[in-house]
Amino acid sequence: EFVNHNMTEFIRSEGIDHQLCAPYFHQGNGKAEIYVQLVKNLVAAFMHYGNLSPGWWSEAILHVADVLNMFPSHKFPDLSRCDHLWKYRPSTAYLRCFGALGYGWQDKSVYGSSSFRAMYIGMGPQYRYYKLYDLEAKRIRITPAFVSSEKHFLRSPALLAALLEKWTQEAGSDPA
Repeated sequence: EFVNHNMTEFIRSEGIDHQLCAPYFHQGNGKAEIYVQLVKNLVAAFMHYGNLSPGWWSEAILHVADVLNMFPSHKFPDLSRCDHLWKYRPSTAYLRCFGALGYGWQDKSVYGSSSFRAMYIGMGPQYRYYKLYDLEAKRIRITPAFVSSEKHFLRSPALLAALLEKWTQEAGSDPA
């Protein structure tokens, strides 16, 4: 899967011992199979905890990859994968529960509303921002601020509709 000239040169330059296995047969590679199973289990746990529909699996996979890259591995107990590959240590300050509901911040003029209702779906570029799904505009936004109690999750479409209706009625009390 990872065999091409650019990847081979990168691996050599980083001093990584790259061992090949039969193509399209990751079951024969125990480490790869364990990692694939770990990612599947974490995605299932995040999706279950947030009670999200299967349509969010791709965002959950990206979030799992970000989380796994932030923490040390067995091979490098003092370094995260980010430390090792990109030479910087990501902050866990932007890490939240996948699927948590809250308010994101958008840059608007002084006279407009600067917050929007959102669901946390991951970290933004270089782990320095929040990746949020704007519940009203129905689009993904990258923002520098997100406030959530991490106690509210999408438990059902009916609950989401009720929350949106409640928030619409409280439109005048949005945090600025």
